[in-house]
Amino acid sequence: NHAVDVESIIENVLNGFGNITGQPTLEGHVGYNPDIDPYPYDPDEAERLVEESGHAGVEITLQTPIGRYLRDVEIAQAAASQIDSLSNVSCEVQQREFSSLVQDITTGNIEDKPHFNLLGWGNGEFDGSQTMTPLMASNGALTILKKDELDALLNDAETTQDSEERVEILQEANQLAHDLAPWVFMHQQFSVYGVSSDISWEPRADEFIDPDTATQQ
Repeated sequence: NHAVDVESIIENVLNGFGNITGQPTLEGHVGYNPDIDPYPYDPDEAERLVEESGHAGVEITLQTPIGRYLRDVEIAQAAASQIDSLSNVSCEVQQREFSSLVQDITTGNIEDKPHFNLLGWGNGEFDGSQTMTPLMASNGALTILKKDELDALLNDAETTQDSEERVEILQEANQLAHDLAPWVFMHQQFSVYGVSSDISWEPRADEFIDPDTATQQ
């Protein structure tokens, strides 16, 4: 996380069309934790942590889909280049067809899944558990993590009848996910629309496009 300059990627690759993130749950979703800041770009700290981990000299490959997300290949190349610039890590990019990559991510044991990949995740329910459970619970379909403490929090969030308590539990789960850093927290991708000046239309937060809501000026 310290090795990737997400703000630079948003500005230079996405032309500003994105928000930096520091937790699995996005702002406005149930369970978002406003007290969590994104990881600062700090390559020196990244190198120190690599040395501390005992993995100095590691060679890793970032697998990215082609054309699935806004400028996904360019984002992957930028992130991999920044990681590769560390003195004790080598990182390269492998471009994959999205369907093939997803098949590898969703099948087999966690040990057999791709170790490092670029993946986006939509959440039409605007609920933190709908992102964390499939991606970070031990039994999640796309999980990259096995952590009993996080599993317990997600289970508590699903079983409590108190809505306020549920928010607090999910906020705690987001803090734990941030601290564990099982992935590089990147950005929330903005949807970019082109419309005629003769049409009045407001995009929905869930990205569903309903033509019936568009009217002529």
